[in-house]
Amino acid sequence: MLSVCAVHVACARPPKPEYVIFTEKNPISGKQRETGRCYVPYNIHDAMTTLDNYLAPKVKNDIRALPFQEVTASLHLDLGMGLRNSWGLWVKSRMAQYFAHYGVHNPDNMSAVILECYWYHLHGRPLHFREVCRKYRDQPLEEQNWE
Repeated sequence: MLSVCAVHVACARPPKPEYVIFTEKNPISGKQRETGRCYVPYNIHDAMTTLDNYLAPKVKNDIRALPFQEVTASLHLDLGMGLRNSWGLWVKSRMAQYFAHYGVHNPDNMSAVILECYWYHLHGRPLHFREVCRKYRDQPLEEQNWE
């Protein structure tokens, strides 16, 4: 039964791509124009693949070299902010809805889960996604260690 489920999941088609569209307003005409798009992953595994494809080898090595306890605090204001903004975690993108399904509603916490899972991923370890979600699901914002 377990192997049948694994085959079914592996054969399932990924959902239609979703993008966050960046725009700017022309100061003369007042019209909005598209300035870029960013792909939004649909689950934690797609997020790991997207980060693998997007991040430079040096950045991955820098993340891998961080002690686990420092990952979220060290990356919260740069890579974490980029994830929150580019993946639409503030605007109910499909990634934000995916996290809401696991009880993580705050975009700061969503990016912390992604960063911790990515650290595990870079070290070849299981992602521990549900356990990491449980850790951030009930943690009030003021108790987090952002610097």
